[in-house]
Amino acid sequence: MKKTILLVDDDRLIRRAIARFLKLGGWNVIEAENEHDAARIIEGIDSQIPDVVLTDLDLRSGGSGLHVVGAAQVNGIPVALMSGDFVGGRPAGVLCFDKPLEISAVTRQLDELMMGAR
Repeated sequence: MKKTILLVDDDRLIRRAIARFLKLGGWNVIEAENEHDAARIIEGIDSQIPDVVLTDLDLRSGGSGLHVVGAAQVNGIPVALMSGDFVGGRPAGVLCFDKPLEISAVTRQLDELMMGAR
């Protein structure tokens, strides 16, 4: 069975590039561009519930990646953050990736995060 990831990033070009690499790594990718769309997916309203969530920290198109993290955690879904600038530090207990991403390391660590949650 394919692993499913919810990828949340407001920049369509970045989101599509990351999605392409995740798909090559064997992931089924569900995309969202803002906090509202991500919440609907996390709650299983619009699609299947993902196995793991990867969200950008700064969602200029609507909301915050920290809200996405909270929604995923409340629903028991492992979650990771990515950002080009973790101003104010990295949130405790959340896997964080610096942009630009090193995709092989990201996919390996997301696999580990997902497996640790089972």
